[in-house]
Amino acid sequence: MAIPSEIKSAHNAAAVCVDKSLPWTIQGRIYHCYRKEPVNFSDVMPILKELEALCDGISYPQATVRPRTFKPKKTAAGKQKAAPVTEVSAILEKRGTRATFFVAITSRANASWQGKVYWAERERMESFRSERELLVLILQAAQDGKEENCDGGK
Repeated sequence: MAIPSEIKSAHNAAAVCVDKSLPWTIQGRIYHCYRKEPVNFSDVMPILKELEALCDGISYPQATVRPRTFKPKKTAAGKQKAAPVTEVSAILEKRGTRATFFVAITSRANASWQGKVYWAERERMESFRSERELLVLILQAAQDGKEENCDGGK
């Protein structure tokens, strides 16, 4: 099975390359089209922060909920939308030593994410309805590699 078109055509497609699997956490790299260098992670929180920064940077998909703040708002005059620095095809060639996941966030509704994750080694696509579901899919698959554990507990 080739990489599905939902991933190939996503503006915010990211490769989560898992190089090391530890109890309850993973280590590896994240690649996306809007950064030349990978983002290294040694816990799951940097994965969420980088994917959120990616979506915010390209303004896609728009978040339907924003945190309330009483600080003065910064003007958006100097802020520009991020431009791609590499092709999606280059991102889709990246691989982790333990596992590789291609993530495409399709919406950010109800203060959470929804989208698709593709597990390259098993050629398996799953939908997720929240950040938690995404992390469960990635962690379970990277921890033991058993296909039956990649369904997020459904």
